[in-house]
Amino acid sequence: PRAAFSEAEMDVTRWFATQLGALDLPSVRVVKDHRAFVLKTAGSQPEMVKSSLGNYYCKTSLGTILTHEMANPMVRPLLHLYPEKSAPHLSEARQADRWLSEVEPKYAGIMARDAEGQQDYYIHEPCL
Repeated sequence: PRAAFSEAEMDVTRWFATQLGALDLPSVRVVKDHRAFVLKTAGSQPEMVKSSLGNYYCKTSLGTILTHEMANPMVRPLLHLYPEKSAPHLSEARQADRWLSEVEPKYAGIMARDAEGQQDYYIHEPCL
């Protein structure tokens, strides 16, 4: 992936921050090294591919994208993973009867957490 800032832009940003009184700013090299570490650790590792028509595009793992979305505290609360009964009103796919009755539980969601976040419940496991 391309950097959001060029080295020249990072230098200008450092200069501006210094003018505003910021102290102990990291060097451009430190910022680039840290960015490389973060991308290696948590990045999506896009892969450049050439199509049969000669066009270049990038692809990345859907699993990695979904992992990042699930870990994102801004996105996770907005995801609805379990079916719900809301008859007769239907406005979301998760409210449809097919999701509730036709999808096998092992594919629909293997774990649920109680409202207090203290207990996890897994399907196909005995309750003690």
